[in-house]
Amino acid sequence: MATLYEIWRLALPPTTKLQAGLAGTRAVRAVVLARPTQPALPDLHADEVVLVAPTVLETLGMSLARLIERLAGSTVVAIGLSGSVDDRAIAAANAAAMTLFELPASVDIRSIQRESERLMVDSEAQYERRAAQLYAALTLGGLAENARLSLLQTIEQWTGHAAAFPAEPGMPTTRPVLLDGRRVGMLGSTGSHQWDHVALEQAATALALLLDKERAIEATEDRLRGNILEALLTGIALDPAGIRRAAEQGLVFDIAHLIAAFRPSDGSQLERTLAALRRTGERLRHPGLVAEYDGMALVVLRLTNAENPEQPLRELHSALHEAGFALDGGFSIASDIADWPGAWAEALGSLRLGREMLGQGVLAGAAELGVYRLLLALGDNSQARAFYERTIGPLAAHDARQDGDLLHTLQLFFVYLGNHSQAAAALHIHRNTLLYRLGRIASITAHHLDRAPDRLALQIGLALHRIYQSQKSATRAQK
Repeated sequence: MATLYEIWRLALPPTTKLQAGLAGTRAVRAVVLARPTQPALPDLHADEVVLVAPTVLETLGMSLARLIERLAGSTVVAIGLSGSVDDRAIAAANAAAMTLFELPASVDIRSIQRESERLMVDSEAQYERRAAQLYAALTLGGLAENARLSLLQTIEQWTGHAAAFPAEPGMPTTRPVLLDGRRVGMLGSTGSHQWDHVALEQAATALALLLDKERAIEATEDRLRGNILEALLTGIALDPAGIRRAAEQGLVFDIAHLIAAFRPSDGSQLERTLAALRRTGERLRHPGLVAEYDGMALVVLRLTNAENPEQPLRELHSALHEAGFALDGGFSIASDIADWPGAWAEALGSLRLGREMLGQGVLAGAAELGVYRLLLALGDNSQARAFYERTIGPLAAHDARQDGDLLHTLQLFFVYLGNHSQAAAALHIHRNTLLYRLGRIASITAHHLDRAPDRLALQIGLALHRIYQSQKSATRAQK
């Protein structure tokens, strides 16, 4: 004897559909086949499941609905038809309070009868047999494009209950998923039948194999991606094989790309940040490359909107901010493959300057950095360095020797647009003291603040000073 649910899940094909009635704990004592001659069902005693082939109904000249009506009030608890069940049959089954199954059209109903008999004679052996069949289906599903989803769908198809990984709160049946002997999560099911427990055990084993395969693939992809990124970001030319591997990673070099650097405020959260960037990019439909590089989260997106090229990155940064991630960010645009090293350096510089000038959690671009962005693009250009040494260099050297405050004085003088009174108040000094300091600045730099070209030169020199100091801080941090 077995329950109707066990017949459904352990003897009928997994793709069987319940079209009417319930398949619960009602007892089943026999599974019989309808015959093509009258009487079609001569031996009905108690609690039977009747299996019917369409050819039998054709031979009898009877519809399924008519057969159900004739069996109403008999000992039959369920009927299964191999093929499509029509609405009239579903209505007749509901009226007779009879369970109705729709079996796959190609199924051999004699084999179902044999499976059912095995279940009723030796349920333990049939559980093991069905578990082995399920495991084979689960491992085969591991070859699908979305293997995790396929695995969860297979569990639901074979048990009739939803599954989730990680398990959702309140799920009555859970099993640990182990990878290298370490639990990586819980697999859960909304079902609580013995079959749910057996099925979840098989699924947890299959999922562990799938995760191990994914890990191996990811490790290989990470190595390849790392080699490709190292070449692209340091200016090493890719050979044809490297270009092919880059294309497999979604990188196409005949279009422009946004190159962004992100750094979480808590460095230990880098892996979590990378995962969040990938998930959010997929959700926002901004496909791109996300990888760890040089202790940063590198994001590469194709430039698809010439009018507002920054939009995808700003949407990504904003979504992560709303999710509780505090990310410093900077970005640049690489028009072609030769621009990647410079674009990455500019992205890093923008990140650092944005953090120093604007505070934590800012994605720094042209709108935020203004003229600093233009100067940053020059990198360590020899002419820019020489210009700095002619303007602010002597003042910086003087402050370093004398532990002076002339650089800060000059910065605030420009902040307050040359207003002596406001600048002196901000510095907490007398106006005459400010005038004395400005005279010293003019003497040391050989640039006079009452001449517009000299003022502009000093302002540009101050901006370069801030960039160079930021670069020095980054170099010390790396050491």
